[in-house]
Amino acid sequence: MNISFGDSGDGFYRYSNYIDWTLTFALGTPPPVHYSPLIWTMVFISIIIVSAAICALVYFIGHHFHMRRRDCYEEPLLGETEDL
Repeated sequence: MNISFGDSGDGFYRYSNYIDWTLTFALGTPPPVHYSPLIWTMVFISIIIVSAAICALVYFIGHHFHMRRRDCYEEPLLGETEDL
């Protein structure tokens, strides 16, 4: 049960003298909760999209660090390889 009255200190209550009464009442047990196939589809698609995004992020971060590590090695120039 929720009962709310306007506050006598606010301007709206003084101007309108508005009072709000709210009552919620129910009998019996609530109906069982069933999720529609649309909801299940949206949940699975969301999981797939988030999983794909995480996999792509891990791949790009790994690729970035791999390329940075590879750039640290000294590689001979083309002219230097012919002399060997």
